[in-house]
Amino acid sequence: MSADRQTLSRAFAAFAAKGWTEATLRAFCNQQSISDEQRRAWWPNGVRSVAWDLNAAADEEMERRWPEGAPSLVAIFEQRFKSNESLRASVGQLARSDLFHPFNTISRTAETARRMLALCKFRPNFWRVSRLVIAYSATVLVWIGDRSEGGARTKRAGGAFLVFLGLR
Repeated sequence: MSADRQTLSRAFAAFAAKGWTEATLRAFCNQQSISDEQRRAWWPNGVRSVAWDLNAAADEEMERRWPEGAPSLVAIFEQRFKSNESLRASVGQLARSDLFHPFNTISRTAETARRMLALCKFRPNFWRVSRLVIAYSATVLVWIGDRSEGGARTKRAGGAFLVFLGLR
């Protein structure tokens, strides 16, 4: 993915804090002078494609942070939430949109889970990926609504989900 498209995907996420809809994407593209033809080329599945780009950008950032491997899944969770704090409202809206696209959402999150596991030197097999999708998705939902000091609720929940699912 090009740096421009990555930057635009993140800009769309900030723009879409009130809803991840096709109308929002068209309004964003109009504001950015992105033609309909270019929008369809970059994001053929509309906001679902933008969601994939946003995840890929976060995954790439995660891998750049730990080129030799991450210390733990907990550390990865904490860093991802910290890095995306400015997009919390938008991620909440994306999660709402994701409810109507469960297979796309699970596939997208599974790609992130495979990359997280690889960073922690785990072999990403079906069962590990599946459990991590559940743990990470549940932790994201906690994070969206967490207003505790320093994200304490999110940290506790993430650790608990990982323990419960045998990943910590």
